[in-house]
Amino acid sequence: MKNKNCWEFKKCGREGDGNSIFEEAGTCPASTELCLDRVNNGKNAGRACWIIAGTLCGDEIQGDSASKIQTCLECDFYKHVKEEEGYRFVAGSELAEIVQHKEEILLSKQKKEENKTMKLKKSELIEKLVAEMDNFFDAETTHKQKTEVARETVNLFFNSIKETLASGDRVELRGFGSFYVREYDGYIGRDPKTGAKVDVKPKRLPVFRAGKPLKAMVDK
Repeated sequence: MKNKNCWEFKKCGREGDGNSIFEEAGTCPASTELCLDRVNNGKNAGRACWIIAGTLCGDEIQGDSASKIQTCLECDFYKHVKEEEGYRFVAGSELAEIVQHKEEILLSKQKKEENKTMKLKKSELIEKLVAEMDNFFDAETTHKQKTEVARETVNLFFNSIKETLASGDRVELRGFGSFYVREYDGYIGRDPKTGAKVDVKPKRLPVFRAGKPLKAMVDK
């Protein structure tokens, strides 16, 4: 039963479709409250249902958390989650704080998801460079020719960084950051599966340190 949500544990069949609004009659709001998603390793409020008003327990719609909490504390599912989570168990005031500020939390989650999808690919960087280079070409230069020049420029930039790091030197880009090589000594480790000793060889890895202007820009 590890990590089961309340509707799975109770087998009530009243889980919702993932929306954050209690729309359909019979759908338990614990299954649709997005702000508590992953709390106690559950889906939505599936492992924090005792803080949600209007849950459908025992074939009856329950009141707010204050009026039902004593009953919830005696619930076998509450005890089950508490035992499973141990010291990580989240209950009471922490959950109430999350629900109270759920609009801000959901907005923050939405922005994070939007930022995840906003990735700059190498091909997009080349197209941006082409757009900025229009003033450097005459009217007869084709888009294909511009793209080829931009591609060579971008490749030259990144290859120069790679070659410099491979030789053990540092790359400093004022206002952006620096790339450098960090060396790690060899050591005797252990195979996590067998416990046998393993000779881990020394290695050199590339590292990037952001400059202050870049840190400030990202922090905004």
